[in-house]
Amino acid sequence: RWMRFIHTSRFVGWMVALLTLFTTVLLVVFSQRTDEFFLTVDQIAPRPIFSQIAFSYTDEDATKAAKNAAENATPPAYQIRMQDMARDVELFASQLEDLAAPSAPRLPKPDQDRLAQLWNQRLSSSLTGDDMPLLIQMPDKAEVIRVVRALIWEIGRRGIEEPEQFVDPNLNINTYVGETPTSRDLELRRAGDFYSVQEARDQLARQLRRRVSLPDKYYPVLEKAVLGILRPNMSLNEPMTERLKAINRDRVQPVVLKIEPGRALVNRGEKITKSRIALLKAYSEAKNARDKAENMFQQYCGKIALIVLLFVAGILVLSSQLFRNHPTTNREYALLASIVLLQLLVARVVLDFSAIFSWPSPGLVPYLLMPAFGPMLTTVLTNTRRANLIALLTSFFLSILADNNFIVLVYSVVTGVVSVNLAKGVRRRFQIMKAGLGAGVAGMLCALAFAAYLQVDPPSALWQGMASIIAGLISALMISSVVPVYEWIFKVTTDLRWLELTDLNHPLLRRLFMEAPGTYHHSLSVAHLAEAATEEIGGNSLQARVCSLFHDIGKLVKPEYFTENIRGRENPHDNLAPHMSALILVAHVKEGVNFALQYRLNPEIIDVIKEHHGTSKIFYFYHRAKQLEKDALEGSKILNLPEEDVPRVDEETYRYPGPKPQTRECGVVSLADAVEGASRSLGHPTPQRVEAMIKEIVFGKLKDGQLDECSLTLNDLNKIAESFTFNLVNMLHARVSYPKDDLEPEKSAPEVPAASS
Repeated sequence: RWMRFIHTSRFVGWMVALLTLFTTVLLVVFSQRTDEFFLTVDQIAPRPIFSQIAFSYTDEDATKAAKNAAENATPPAYQIRMQDMARDVELFASQLEDLAAPSAPRLPKPDQDRLAQLWNQRLSSSLTGDDMPLLIQMPDKAEVIRVVRALIWEIGRRGIEEPEQFVDPNLNINTYVGETPTSRDLELRRAGDFYSVQEARDQLARQLRRRVSLPDKYYPVLEKAVLGILRPNMSLNEPMTERLKAINRDRVQPVVLKIEPGRALVNRGEKITKSRIALLKAYSEAKNARDKAENMFQQYCGKIALIVLLFVAGILVLSSQLFRNHPTTNREYALLASIVLLQLLVARVVLDFSAIFSWPSPGLVPYLLMPAFGPMLTTVLTNTRRANLIALLTSFFLSILADNNFIVLVYSVVTGVVSVNLAKGVRRRFQIMKAGLGAGVAGMLCALAFAAYLQVDPPSALWQGMASIIAGLISALMISSVVPVYEWIFKVTTDLRWLELTDLNHPLLRRLFMEAPGTYHHSLSVAHLAEAATEEIGGNSLQARVCSLFHDIGKLVKPEYFTENIRGRENPHDNLAPHMSALILVAHVKEGVNFALQYRLNPEIIDVIKEHHGTSKIFYFYHRAKQLEKDALEGSKILNLPEEDVPRVDEETYRYPGPKPQTRECGVVSLADAVEGASRSLGHPTPQRVEAMIKEIVFGKLKDGQLDECSLTLNDLNKIAESFTFNLVNMLHARVSYPKDDLEPEKSAPEVPAASS
C-alpha cells in the first residue's frame, strides 16, 4: 500500500521534481568558476583579450626564473681541512725535538741516511743524510717549532687549491674551517685569493727567513724539512652547497605584476604560451571574485531562473510527449532525475578538479565533461525518446555550468544525440563500449571542427580529439558499472538483463521441461510468435520472448490438468465439475506469481503472468457448465421441480481475475498464447484456416475488451495477425508423404532423410 502511494502519489512526484531542481541548482550555480577562455598552449589567439579590471598577477615563470638565478648564483661551499697539516706539524715538532737528544750528534753516517729517509716518508720532505747534521745542530729548536706551527696554520687557513681547481680567479667561493660549520662560519672569498701549492711553500719559505733568526746555512735544510707539510686542503661540500642554494632560493620574493584596466592580455594572432594561460587564469579568478562581490545576487538569480525555465520545459515535454501513451510512476521520474543529477555531478567533478589542480589544460576541459554519459545511460535503461530529451536538457545545463560556454553546448548536443542512436538496442556489454567509442569519435570530429575555427595548433587539436575519445570510453565503462545498480534500485529491466533471462537453463524452465514438457514446448512456441510480432510493431521483442517463456510456470503445480500435458492419458477433468476445473485453470496464474516471487523474477515477468489471460472467459468449461445447467432445467421440468432450485452458472466463475494486459508486449504475449493454444486443435492447418483462426482470436479479444488497456492500435493488431499467420503456417507446415519402395520388404521401415526431421 505504501509502495503504491510512493509510486503514484502526485505529492511524491512534486517532491521528486523539487528535490531534483534544488540539487541541480546546487551543482550548476554554486560551483567553482571555470576558465572562460578555454585556450590551449601553442594555439593562435582568435581574438584579442583586454583586461576589464585592475588586478595583481604573480608571474610564476618570472618567479621561477628569479629563483633559479639565485640558486645558480650561490657560491659553492668548500671545506679547508687543517687536520692533516696539524698532525704533520706535531710530527715535525716531535722529530725535531728528538734530534736535540745527547746521542743525536754522534750518529754514524748510515744512521743519518736512515733517519733522513724516515723523515721524508713521514713528512713528504726531501732531506738527505748530509742534511741531518745541520738539523741536529740547529739552535733554538723550540722557537723554530713555534714559528712553524703558526705559519702552517696561517697559510693553511687561507686555503691551498689543487692544480687548476678553480679556472676563473674571480669566482666567488664560500669557505670554512672545521667539521660542522654554521652559516656564520662561512667566509665569502674569490678563487684568486687561494694559494697554489707552490705559492704556499714560497710564502712559508719567505716567512721562515723573516720570523726565525738562524744562520743562513740552516734555512735551506729547514725548508726541506717543513715544505712537504703544505698540501692542497680544499674539498667541495655538496650538502652544504645545496642548503645554501635552497636558502637563497627561498629568499626570492614572488614576481608580482600590476595589470591595469585596458591592457592587452593576449593579442590577436598571438601564439598562446603557458605564461599567457596562467595570466588569463589569474584574470578570470580576479574577475570572478569581483563579480561575486558586486553582482553575486543578480548572477545567481539569473542562473537559477535559466535552470528553472529549462527544468519546467523538460517536464512539459516529458509529460506531454514522452509519457502520453504510457502509464508512469514516480519511480520512472526519479530514474530520469537521478541520471540528470549524476551527469551534472560527473561534469562538476571534472571542472572542479581542473580548477583546483590546474590540470588538464583549459583547452581540454570541455571535451572531458563526458556529456554522452547521461543520454547513453537513459537509452540503456528506458528508450531513445527520453534519452534525446535528457541529451538536450543536460547539454544546456552543462553549458551553464561551464560559464555559458558555446563549445560545451555544441559538443554536448552532438555527442549526446549520437550516443543515443548508437546505444539503441544494446543487448551486450561490449556494445556499450562500441557506443561510447562512437560518441567519442563524434566528439573528436566536433573538437577538430572547433580547432579549425579557433585556429588551434595541430598537436593541441589532436589532444582535444583524443580527450573526446577517452571521455566516450570512460562514459561507457561507467555505464557498465552503474546499470546493475539502477536495475536493482529502480526495478528496471534492461535488454542486457532480458538477454540473460533467455537462458533456457533457468531452474524454473528446467523444471517446466522435466515436469510439464507440453507446457514447456507451448511456451517456446509462444515466445517465437510473440518475439516476431513485437518486432513488427516496434516493441521490445526480447522482453516479449522472455515473458513468454515464463508466462505459464504456474502450471508446474498441477501439470496433468492442462491439455498440452495430458497426451495419451485419461483426462482428469472428466471426473470434475466444470467450476472445479475452472478453478484449477485460474489457479495457475496465482501459482505462477508465487513461483516468480520465489525466484525473484523481474516485475515485468510477474505482470505478464498476472495479465496474459486478462479477464477472458474459459469457454470450454463455461459451455460445459451451461449445458449441465440446461440439462438440469429440463430434468426439473420432468420432475416438476421449481426452476429456482436449479443452481445458475455464474459467468464470473469462469473468467480469469485479471488485470487486463497493461503494456503492448503483454498484449502480444496474450494474443500469442491464445493463438498457439488454439492452433493445436486445427485438424488440417491450411494457410487459409490458420489466418481465419488468428483473425477470429485477435479481434475476438479486441471485441471482448481484453486489449483496452495496452495501447495496441488497429494497425498494430493487423501487423500482429500477419506475423502470427506467417510464423504459425510455417510452424504447422505439412510434411511431404514419402512413397514406399515396392521392391523393399514390408518389414523394413523407410529411411527418413535427415533434412526432414
